[in-house]
This record gives sequence, structure tokens and C-alpha cells, in this order.
Amino acid sequence: RKADYFRDTTVGDVSGCVGFRGEDHEEEDRKKKHAMEQRDYLLRQMEENKAKKELERQQNLLYDKQRLAVTSQVNKNQQEFEKRNFDVARAHLEENLVRDRVRKEKESETRQVDQARDQAELAWTNATKLEYSSKSSYAEKYLK
Repeated sequence: RKADYFRDTTVGDVSGCVGFRGEDHEEEDRKKKHAMEQRDYLLRQMEENKAKKELERQQNLLYDKQRLAVTSQVNKNQQEFEKRNFDVARAHLEENLVRDRVRKEKESETRQVDQARDQAELAWTNATKLEYSSKSSYAEKYLK
């Protein structure tokens, strides 16, 4: 036992008995003190672990908030990008429709001019008498 390591003592008048070598009167007190120290140590460890977990939770919370903010900004940028692309595509479509309408109008005008010319030529041809001349050929009247 630990008491064997202490110096020889004789305690007088201990309940009418004399103390013997190896006898330890403070062993129970030391055990209680050691148990209290162990308890305090474990309580400190538990507090430190709680503090570590709380700090980690706070860091995770901050990280999550930052991540959500970044994700939100990325989504916002993506939506703006898609909207701009849609607007550009719509503008090109409208421009193409305008160009197509202008082309169709020009074709229609050209067709009307051609029809008017054909009608005038047909009217001129119908109004011309077929007179044969020795000086000019029949085809010359159409080559004017």
C-alpha cells in the first residue's frame, strides 16, 4: 500500500491506541480529494468539448450562410444571363420579322410593277395593227 512509503510515525493517543507503521490515517481524505480533482477535470473537459462543439456549430452556420449567399448570387447571375439571352434572341427574331416583311413588300412591289408593265405591253401589242412593210420586219415592232 501507499502508506508503506511514508516515514515511520507513532501517533500518540489515537483512540487509546498507538499508530502502527504502514497505517495511513489520511488515505480516505486523499481518495476523496483525488475523486474531487478527477470530477473537476472531467467537468472542465466537458465544458471545453461543449465550447468546441458550439464554436464548430457557429463556424458551420457562418459557412452555410456564406454558401447560401454565394448560391443565391450565382442563381441571380444565371437568371440575368438567361434573361439577357432571351431578350437578345427576341430582338433578333423581331428584326428578322421586320426584314422578312420588308423583303415581302419589295417582292410585292416588284411583282406589281412587272404586272403593270406586262399589262401595258399586252395592251400595246393588242392595239398594234399587223401591217407588213417592206422596210421593217414584223419583229422590229417588239424590239423597240
